[in-house]
Amino acid sequence: MERVAAGELKLTDAAKILGMSYRQSKRISSRHKLEGDIGLVHRGRGRKSNHGYQQEVRNRVLGLYQETYAGFGPTLLFADYLEEKHGLAIDHETIRRWLLENGLRQKVRRKAKHRKRRKRKEHFGAMVQLNGSFHEWFSGQGARCCLIVMVDDATGYTMALLPILVMTINTYMQ
Repeated sequence: MERVAAGELKLTDAAKILGMSYRQSKRISSRHKLEGDIGLVHRGRGRKSNHGYQQEVRNRVLGLYQETYAGFGPTLLFADYLEEKHGLAIDHETIRRWLLENGLRQKVRRKAKHRKRRKRKEHFGAMVQLNGSFHEWFSGQGARCCLIVMVDDATGYTMALLPILVMTINTYMQ
């Protein structure tokens, strides 16, 4: 905004750099001219959210958890019981955050599943994986064929066969 005020940068370019609309950058620029750098600070900074819960509600929920529902998980049971039995409809994520902040619950870290990779076979041909794919490989000029692909486990060597004189899938299925 100082570069805009000095005339080094157009307001439209500043809006693009900041990733905001021209109208918003115009409002911020005028506030910057009147108040200086303090005018750039968001007006809601340091205030409570308009969508937050009152401290009494929070204390009541935490008290109910400690007294009655101590073993319950915040996601399903506790949030449901609060709504059904006490008339408090509070999102389970909000409850989870409150419980974490007050030390009534710890984060559950799940360990990654251990997967052990199988070692490759030592010798060529010890294990070969085969796969076949029936398709019209010759664009309607020939019979429907089966492409056979073989992969050797030891070397990763791949070999593909497309036999020309192979039964069609209809003959094969009968």
